[in-house]
Formats: sequence, C-alpha cells, structure tokens
Amino acid sequence: MGRNDVSPAELLEKAIANGYKPGAHQEEDSKKDNTKYVKKTLRDQNIALRRYEKWVVAVEKKQQDMAKALFGDDTVVDGSYTKEARSLREGLPPLDLATIKDFLRFIVATSKGIINDKQKKVTVDSLNTFAEWFFTGFARLTGNRIDGEDRCAVYDWTRNTLTKDGLVVNKRKPKHLFGEKELVRFTHTFSTVDDDHFIHPRNKVQIPFIIAVFYWTGARISAFFPDKKDDSKKGLQYRGIELVLKRIPSGGWKPIYGASTSQHGTLLYNDTQFLLSLAVADKAIWGIDSLDDFWQLQIPDGEDELLLRWQDSVIDLPILRNATMQQGVTDEPLLKRTFDRIVKSVLNLSGYFGNATVHAIRRYLAKKVQDYEKS
Repeated sequence: MGRNDVSPAELLEKAIANGYKPGAHQEEDSKKDNTKYVKKTLRDQNIALRRYEKWVVAVEKKQQDMAKALFGDDTVVDGSYTKEARSLREGLPPLDLATIKDFLRFIVATSKGIINDKQKKVTVDSLNTFAEWFFTGFARLTGNRIDGEDRCAVYDWTRNTLTKDGLVVNKRKPKHLFGEKELVRFTHTFSTVDDDHFIHPRNKVQIPFIIAVFYWTGARISAFFPDKKDDSKKGLQYRGIELVLKRIPSGGWKPIYGASTSQHGTLLYNDTQFLLSLAVADKAIWGIDSLDDFWQLQIPDGEDELLLRWQDSVIDLPILRNATMQQGVTDEPLLKRTFDRIVKSVLNLSGYFGNATVHAIRRYLAKKVQDYEKS
C-alpha cells in the first residue's frame, strides 16, 4: 500500500491533494444503508413496504374495534401497534422478530400461490423472497437494517415452522430439460413447418442463429435484443461482430467470428453460416454482393487470417430485424417478445410440452456443450 516511514502529516497532505476532505461526507456516511437499486428492485421493495403499511393500519383498527367492543368507546389501547408507532419513516428502529413474523403470517393469509394449483398455498421461496424485499426496502427507507441473525431466523422459520404448520409449501416449479433430441426435433420442425408466425424467410435464418449462438456460448438471451429501458442497448449490431477468414491446416479457409470457435459440421446447427447468410442478404460485407463473391475471397500470402470489413451503411444496423410478409425486412430490431412467441410455438409443434422457454435450453443443452468444450 505504500512506505511505512511516511508521517501522518505527510499522508494527510497527500490525501488532501488527491481530493480528500476530512469529515466532508459525515452525514452521508453515517447512514447504514446507501445502496442504489435498479427500478425493478425498487418496485419489488415498494410492493412489500406498501403491504406492511396496510397491515399496520388493519391491525390498529382491529385492536381499536375490539377494545371498544369490550370496554366502551372511550377506551385507549396500548400504542405498540398504532400506525404512528410503526409507520415507515426515516429513523424508525428495526422491527423485532415477533413483529416481522406476525407481518409475514398476514402476508401468507392474504396471498395465493401459483405453483401449488390445488391448495393455492404460498411457497417457502416466494415468502422468503418477499421478506428480502421488505428487509432491503425497510433499510432503504428508515436507514436502519434489520439484524442479520433475525433475518436468518425468519428464513429458517418460514422453511421449518410454517411448513410444518401447513401454512406454506416447500415446492418449486418443475424445471423441464431441453436435450439433444429436443433440439433436433425443434430444428427440423422449424425448417419444415409452415406457420404464419415466422413465414418470412429471414426468420428461418435469424431465429436458428439465435438458438445456435445460445447453446454454443451460453450467452444471455437479452444480448440479442434491444432494451426498452436503456436506449444505449440496441441489440446485436454489425459493429459488435468481427467476421474473419481463418486459414485451416488442411488448406483453404473457414469463416469465423467471436463466438464460433467451434463450428458444427451440420448446417442446421452452424451459427457462422447463419450469420454469413444474414450478412450477404444485407450486402453488409464490403466488396461482396453475393455468396459467389464471398467464396472467391483469398487470404493474402503469409497471413493466417483476413478480417472482413463491414459496409459503413450497416455498422449500426441490427443484425436481427423485424420481418413480415406485409412489410418485408425492416430496419427495426427483432423484439424479444416476437422471438419468444415463435420459439414457444415451434417447441410445442415439435412435441416439447415443458415450460417452453430458452432457459430450458440453458439448463441442459448449454451446460452439456460447455462441458464438452472443456473436455
């Protein structure tokens, strides 16, 4: 970290020269929780906090009504449950364990589960997730964290006591696997079936391209599509891809790009060939107007590879684009919801009746491919 013989005065002088101001952030740094959260996390936290406020109001009113029924209208109940004492505000002390558990029992009694179809009971995982939303939201709003041991005690209590009492169920949604046989059926179904969801020829190239890249690399599916919450993320564009001709020992060359360190010998599973088809259709490669032009390319003598140049006009163009029979191929990017609809339709047509999502591919097929690559 530095010399041991530096005096305290020298260290302070150096720190001040680098922008340090003693005590300048005392008020901000005194807060126990100053974490910045993304919008979805804030939304989840606020759901839990609003439910807590409703619980406080409901319990206060119930106690007031019960007291008045027993002792008369002038009765004043103990203030431990009053809204004023428990409303969320900055500086509110951490809740005790009994209060937290009582609140979560209220959540269980007012909620319905979706995995356990018959009994509609909340699952342990769902309740613990809700509790975590509340804990982090409470710390953000009040500035006081609920004790870590109490949090762990709550998680154990939901998993053991509430399960034993039959109030929640320790059950998870089944994870359907998508193996090699399912992939083969999906790919052949996609290439042969006639369906108005993806009848445009471009979709018969770009959808298999996404699937191929997905199972070869394990890439996040969101990397292919624009982010409506972040304008800087416009999906997969040509500027993000380097297409290279690589010399091979047996003679000649093969086209590769960043993800395609291995290419499948069968065209239906070869992601590089899909990308090449899209690029040629878009006339995206400088000096290339057709596949015949492309196959005539040569790597210069003495070089092992040739980096291909994209046309300036396509640098910012989405590779995966919306295409319909009515409009043709547009400049608008393919949306994830369109991709999901197509994939789900083809999976069902191919006889796969599990939870038809690309995550089923990630769980099984992508892992198998990655294990193979490491072996």
